[in-house]
Amino acid sequence: MSESVKDLRGELQARRDTLAGIFAEAGDDLDFSNVKSLEGDTAAKVEKVKALNDEMTDLAKRIEESDELAGIKAAVDASHEVDNKVPLPGTKNGGRREKTFEKSLGELFVESESFKAFRPGSQGSSAAAELAILPPEFRNGLDLKTTFTAALATLTGYDRSPAMVLVGTQRLTVADLLAKGQTSAPVIRYPQEDTFTNAATTVDEGALKPEAAFDTSEVDAPVRKIAVTAKVTDELFGDFPAMRDYIDNRLRYMVGLTEEAQLLNGNGTAPNIKGILQTAGIQTQALAGDPVPDGVYKAIVKVQATGFFEPDGAVFHPLDWQDIRLLKTVDGIYIWGPPMDPGPDRIWGLNVVRTTSMTQNTGLVGAFQLGAQVFYREGMRVEATNSNEDDFKKNLIAIRAEQREALAVYRPKAFCTITGI
Repeated sequence: MSESVKDLRGELQARRDTLAGIFAEAGDDLDFSNVKSLEGDTAAKVEKVKALNDEMTDLAKRIEESDELAGIKAAVDASHEVDNKVPLPGTKNGGRREKTFEKSLGELFVESESFKAFRPGSQGSSAAAELAILPPEFRNGLDLKTTFTAALATLTGYDRSPAMVLVGTQRLTVADLLAKGQTSAPVIRYPQEDTFTNAATTVDEGALKPEAAFDTSEVDAPVRKIAVTAKVTDELFGDFPAMRDYIDNRLRYMVGLTEEAQLLNGNGTAPNIKGILQTAGIQTQALAGDPVPDGVYKAIVKVQATGFFEPDGAVFHPLDWQDIRLLKTVDGIYIWGPPMDPGPDRIWGLNVVRTTSMTQNTGLVGAFQLGAQVFYREGMRVEATNSNEDDFKKNLIAIRAEQREALAVYRPKAFCTITGI
């Protein structure tokens, strides 16, 4: 880590400490008249709090950019070590990545040769497309690995609009917080650090040096398959734009929604992934009588002081984040910004993910990039056939989408829940 990044982290922590002191002065009722460290009336003090939050947001973004550049450099250096003999995914002969990474899964599917050759009225026709595993910098939501829920839809023969109107969907971003990896094995076996004893101390010349003790365990993270099937009519299948949108929006959403739930709450019993919240050893911070921002800050400190990692993200249920977003002083001034502003999706400089997959009244703070990693066994594969059951007789086409992944939580103490929100 360069000195400049160290300085940025120091500035971010200094602002967190300042803001924590302000909230401590304001108390549980957020009475800013009790804040003596700031001058002016309540409105002026709240503006100072907003300014501090904006500064933390800017510092956090600069740190993320520096870390991302460092990661890209490390990947480039690693590629040189193998003399460019192993081409990166999406490249030919170790050269530049192909344009296919700029296309969506639906576009790849409808542009595939098997799709173009598919004859809806001819029994036995099939089509398939597979999205190659993408490196982290090309993720953009395309290399999701998850389980789909079965969905059957017998469509009518009415005139159709060129696009499909889909039910509301939520943002899926928990996977984006985690480090990404690829695997060719059915199981990821990794050492998990439970605790360690810091025996380092000063010693006299020639004296016996103390020996550190590490408590580690070997953990297996099996690769799990997440899949879904759906049925469409020959007419819809022949409508290229609608088919592309259907695959992109509906199947990918089903994949991502299940992945979101698995990465957080999977119980680890086959065929489920063991999620972060179900991993033994993660820390907990009870809110008790503290304001929510105070509880989140204490969770951050636990990750720093006990997990020895720097947190980089927080996860809340939308209703819990709503309560944070609507926090007001006793004078009725919104702390996270007035209603006419969208307000920042950040708290204490951390990116905030809002998802209904998170248990309500519980938050999660963690060092997602260093404390855990999601491994993808293969890219998402989409296949279609009219030979399933009596689909040929009904002019229906069955579509199947599936992918495989595993989650490794290297350092459980890099994560801390906030309970009682």
